[in-house]
Amino acid sequence: MAFGLNRAEVIGRLGADVTINHLQSGGRVANLSVATDESYLNKQTGERVDKTEWHR
Repeated sequence: MAFGLNRAEVIGRLGADVTINHLQSGGRVANLSVATDESYLNKQTGERVDKTEWHR
C-alpha cells in the first residue's frame, strides 16, 4: 500500500466565522464554509448564469 500526501486548494469567500472543536483525544478540528463562484453563458438563451457552490 502506498502512502502519500493529498492536497486540495479551495479559493473563495468564508461564509461564517471558523469554529474550532476540541476532541477528547486532545486534538482540534476546524470547521468552515467556503463559497466558490462560477459564471457562464447559457447556450440556449444567451443569458449569463451565476452559480455559487458551498464547501464545508
